[in-house]
Amino acid sequence: MLIGDAAHIHSPAGGQGMNLGLRDAIYLGEVITKHVKLSESQPSVVNDAILLDYATARHKRALEVIGFTKTLLKVGGASYSERLCGWLPISQGRMRDWFLWIAGKSSIFQGRMTWNLSGLGRR
Repeated sequence: MLIGDAAHIHSPAGGQGMNLGLRDAIYLGEVITKHVKLSESQPSVVNDAILLDYATARHKRALEVIGFTKTLLKVGGASYSERLCGWLPISQGRMRDWFLWIAGKSSIFQGRMTWNLSGLGRR
């Protein structure tokens, strides 16, 4: 099995690839332990379902993190030269800056962004 940062192709924004790789390794250890314990008493077909569930759950989580980093990069890369609308004299970058300035004053927003960037809310 390939685990760790090398198994995930992500932007380095927030260290999401490394964090996901570490969580994958920890979770895989738990899954392998369950698999070994069940192998003593049940046929391997039942035990293999545990490994399949692991792969499915981790793949889903990886796709969520990839979506989050893509959104983060899209917002972060908003241009100051492109207008939000053709007739509106406000750029995408300026709109992002205003939104972050206003939302950044909210402790709820700060907490959610910190939690999402760190990846601590994801298992």
